[in-house]
Amino acid sequence: MKIFGHSFSDTFLSVAAEPKKGATTIPLASSPAGAGWRVGDTLSVPQSAQCEYDSNSNLCADQTEDVTLTGIAGNTIAFSPPLLFDHPGARDADGALRFLPHVIDRSRNVIIRSENRAGTRGHVLFTGRADVDVRYAEFDDLGRTSIAPIAAATSANTNVKGRYPLHAHHLIGPVQPQANGYQYTFIGNSVDFGLGNEGPDGKKWGIAIHDSHYGLIQNNSMYRASGGGIVSETGYETGNVFDRNFVARVIGGNGVRTDDRAFDNTKQFRAGVGFYLDAADTYTGNVVAGVLDHGLVYTYGYKLDSIKQATGVVPSKQGNDPMVPGQGKTVVGSAIPWNGFVGNTAYSVPNGLTYWWVCTDWRTPQPACSSTIKNFQVWHAHRWGIFAYQSYQLTLDGYVVRGDKQILNNKYENPQGFFAGDYDTMNGVLQNADIQNMGTGIIPPLNVGHNGAVSSPNTFTIQNSYLANRKNVEIQGISSVGKGNSLTLAGRKIILQNVKYGPALSGISGSAWNITDSTNVYIGAGKPNLTAENTVLVHSYNGVAGDDFNLYATTQPHPCSTTRASIDGYVCPLSGTSLPP
Repeated sequence: MKIFGHSFSDTFLSVAAEPKKGATTIPLASSPAGAGWRVGDTLSVPQSAQCEYDSNSNLCADQTEDVTLTGIAGNTIAFSPPLLFDHPGARDADGALRFLPHVIDRSRNVIIRSENRAGTRGHVLFTGRADVDVRYAEFDDLGRTSIAPIAAATSANTNVKGRYPLHAHHLIGPVQPQANGYQYTFIGNSVDFGLGNEGPDGKKWGIAIHDSHYGLIQNNSMYRASGGGIVSETGYETGNVFDRNFVARVIGGNGVRTDDRAFDNTKQFRAGVGFYLDAADTYTGNVVAGVLDHGLVYTYGYKLDSIKQATGVVPSKQGNDPMVPGQGKTVVGSAIPWNGFVGNTAYSVPNGLTYWWVCTDWRTPQPACSSTIKNFQVWHAHRWGIFAYQSYQLTLDGYVVRGDKQILNNKYENPQGFFAGDYDTMNGVLQNADIQNMGTGIIPPLNVGHNGAVSSPNTFTIQNSYLANRKNVEIQGISSVGKGNSLTLAGRKIILQNVKYGPALSGISGSAWNITDSTNVYIGAGKPNLTAENTVLVHSYNGVAGDDFNLYATTQPHPCSTTRASIDGYVCPLSGTSLPP
């Protein structure tokens, strides 16, 4: 199957200035005509503002807008109708503009749609040895699998799995790769679920990759999905490249935090997430914007939901069919590292990124497995930039966060740049981070592993980073969910190495701390373990070589009683060092 529509070099472009309410023109960062955009195309301007809660609800308005392209002059587009909302960029703590939003062109001249979107909707599925190359096509009002509970495929049931707008299902492709080196190709396509896709029957998964391997999924856009926009389904999808795709306006989900299993024990992926990813494939330069949370907590730009307690069969080499004897190899799902998640972005989302079971099977780490997530950017997230679940030997490198500083004066707001809650975060590293304008920059892991599974104390390191937030580092007590669970936790060592702190945020209410150590406190389901070893080591404080000390909470036994401005706790020099005057 080969489909080729009018080609685009870019289906979405960055703006060159913040779009304002009432605008009918927007300057772009590069040429829309050169990218293949044409007068008459339907454009979407994703929501970019940070949601601000009020005292009465946890709901956020949908501010993504659709307009029609009416003219192109150089890099500037004209459109109608005028914008109804501002679409701001994100700023540093000093007010300098750092990030700008995008405009998406969603029109294609090859269109596949359901005859009646309110009736029995169509779906597109490719499988087996099909030679599939689909480029620059529009898939409208397709898909009938919804975020309602999945049912068995019988004549009495309508919500069965596998009915998605664009679905690669056990797609192996030709024996010899396509000319571009891949087994199948989805480039530049537009998937729009259509108006009215909200609610408990919202249709899910714009592009679904299910046990399909070595494909290229590039420059596609997903629009108005419920549940999830782009999905890798089982975790054994291998060798796929997801590059520069855009998921906008995720409009529904059920907000379920966990695996959310169906009747047949498969995951349903319906929380309301831009990219719902089981497989540790390659993900580069993708963007998610305008995820609505409908008052739900666990909605994200990206969810990396690795596999625990399972093995699977993957191709032993490109072009092999793992279902054919001798062409596959068995792998352990929790031992597959995540090293291909690079340069992805989320903005105007409830939460930027979460991950589960990275190089660990429940509490048991995979000793030969280590992962690195690089250059993830999240801005205008109104709850968490990253919420960390179980991981082992995971390095977050080059993580950048920007919040809307003015929202911090709302007493209901405390967005957090990085929160490693009460699940095992073992031997983790956060380095080269740049987190600004959040209520709290970093809350290090409350749980770094269990006795017998990891060495005690187990270490979490923050190094070579810059923080400019109301609170920069908030250290809470060693704890885990559930009554008594904290008593089995390993000791914890937190290392802050060459972390620099910006000046206190101007015009923002609330206590300002560079480091606050409250190790006897955790506001949550668990109670802190006050007997496990709990060490906080600070080296080169605020970038000053030789400014090295132990930090003790005021409620801990402490060998000194020295205090310092902007630090909540007792500051005791490391052996052989002295604090700067």
